[in-house]
Amino acid sequence: MAFDPKSIFAGQDNATEFLPVSWVARRLSLSPKRIYQLIEAKRLVAVKFGPRQTRILRESFDDYVCSMLADEREDAAETAS
Repeated sequence: MAFDPKSIFAGQDNATEFLPVSWVARRLSLSPKRIYQLIEAKRLVAVKFGPRQTRILRESFDDYVCSMLADEREDAAETAS
């Protein structure tokens, strides 16, 4: 069975959850600067609550992780062929 990143939040209500840039950066092993670049490129959806309070929508984070996993699977399948 494949890992489903959305299972991390299983059992939580469906309320919109916002994740700090620093949290997302740590989970993806990327720098905060790279996370801001992904936001600018519209690969992650974020909301600014103030000058230093940018938060990423959890659903956007989940979708990004799933797309990265799908890309890796496709690359692996192409390499195996």
